[in-house]
Amino acid sequence: MALTASEDQFDAVAGALDIDGADAASVAAGLEDRDGDEAVAALQAAGVAASTVSDASDQVTDQHLWARGFFDALEAGSGIYPHAGPAFGGGPRPDSGAAHHVGEDNGYVLGEVAGYSADEVAALEESGVVGTQEHAPERPLDAPERVAVRVDRGELSRVDDDFGGWRSAAGTSS
Repeated sequence: MALTASEDQFDAVAGALDIDGADAASVAAGLEDRDGDEAVAALQAAGVAASTVSDASDQVTDQHLWARGFFDALEAGSGIYPHAGPAFGGGPRPDSGAAHHVGEDNGYVLGEVAGYSADEVAALEESGVVGTQEHAPERPLDAPERVAVRVDRGELSRVDDDFGGWRSAAGTSS
């Protein structure tokens, strides 16, 4: 969680967290075994600016963010994936449509935009400089030992076993 308190709010912080004093060590000790959402609610009720700090997994499973248009579901190939939606500015939501496959627009971009001839585009495809792929290759999962090291280093806060948890927040089961 994150909190910001001016010196005149230290008593409010101490009272909200039921601790003696609002120095950094006391606040850390008062938060150590406490649920973050409960601590934030107590601090906010005491007039202290506080908020939970969420990672991408927390955000993508938040029904409130989905309802507000912060995320949208994009159909691509045989799957459906979350992506950042048009969250600000109001107005109608644009139709994002289905994502194009890798290389699907090579002919248009190289031929029409870049001015290559059909023979030049074919030569680029034949040499492997460009190509198409209907589905992105599956990224191999990290070995459990490597993941544990990354969590210990602070690179990852956690590893979720349920990669589709966002679907219930989005209201989709596909």
